[in-house]
Amino acid sequence: MRTTREQALQQATLKLRVSTPEKLSITIPLSVFNMEGKDCCNLAERSLPRSLILGHSFARRMKDLLKNNTGDSSFNEHFDLKHSFLIKLIGNRGRTVEKLVRFNLTATRATNPDILVLEIGSNDLCDPSVDTEILGETMTAFVDVLQHEIGHKFTVICQVIPRLNPPFPTYNQRVKKLNKCLRDTLADSSIVKFWRHRGLNNPMRNIYVRDGIHLNKRGHKALYRSYRGALLYALKQIQHNQSS
Repeated sequence: MRTTREQALQQATLKLRVSTPEKLSITIPLSVFNMEGKDCCNLAERSLPRSLILGHSFARRMKDLLKNNTGDSSFNEHFDLKHSFLIKLIGNRGRTVEKLVRFNLTATRATNPDILVLEIGSNDLCDPSVDTEILGETMTAFVDVLQHEIGHKFTVICQVIPRLNPPFPTYNQRVKKLNKCLRDTLADSSIVKFWRHRGLNNPMRNIYVRDGIHLNKRGHKALYRSYRGALLYALKQIQHNQSS
């Protein structure tokens, strides 16, 4: 009997709370990747390199900002890369790694990206019981699964941005620990890059809206430039990998 969409998504789970990294496991049934996605169909048919920025509310807010932007020439929906990329942003409030697996795989596959930029991790860290090292391994394992099943050419995992208003006192310390774990793990990879957001590392800078979590216009400009730089870096690495 053919697995239904709902059953397949329920089976696509991550086990984050395990006692040792050796017990880390990801179960993503093949039926999830065989689903037909209506979203992004036009994007998948175009000839320019396709890129997907996928993640939590930062990606969603950036998408909304670019869509509703009027009168500010420093922002546009194609990141000033109109003739180099097709760019799509998919972001959802409160997304964790597990929720990406459960709810975003169909859209990710339908987009069929050459480049995947992941903005994820900050919501996972809001749970103090989640081990940062295991979370880092889960994130890289998730990328490995996507590269095997979808076949995209390059992944950028963005640093987790610290918060001016953290959910508990040690949150920003956990952010630093996860970022270091990802940086060290990916240091020698030719197909996955840990990406630092320049200008967004100091929680005392004026980059946040009133909640101390999300970015204001100044913060969004820094994130916009960082995403643009990440896309250009990824394209350069793809060209290098193909020529070597």
